[in-house]
Amino acid sequence: MSNEKRWRQLGGGSFFKFEDVGQVLEGIWRGTKAGKYGDNGVVEVFGENQMFTLNAALRDLVTVKPGCEVRIEYLGKKMAKNGNEFKAFTVQVSEDAEITEHEDSSTEAPF
Repeated sequence: MSNEKRWRQLGGGSFFKFEDVGQVLEGIWRGTKAGKYGDNGVVEVFGENQMFTLNAALRDLVTVKPGCEVRIEYLGKKMAKNGNEFKAFTVQVSEDAEITEHEDSSTEAPF
């Protein structure tokens, strides 16, 4: 093999873990990418993709059009009414961000 070939890395970027309360991930929303354990969100920060687990608290991000600015703040672990612990977040988008309607799959077709 020749060393003159130009190579590019697939799946570039690093994995971002929300661990500390108040931790913020802010950048350009690039959409989702299938991961080993489900979908991951992708935010571009200073030209580098940061991937993170798209848990239930962050699923509304799929309604944001790729290319829009987003800000995700980790609020810490909270307790649900049923006693389960979950990670809580505040998700914000820029004022000019385009949001698509999230289809509700629970509604039946009218025929």
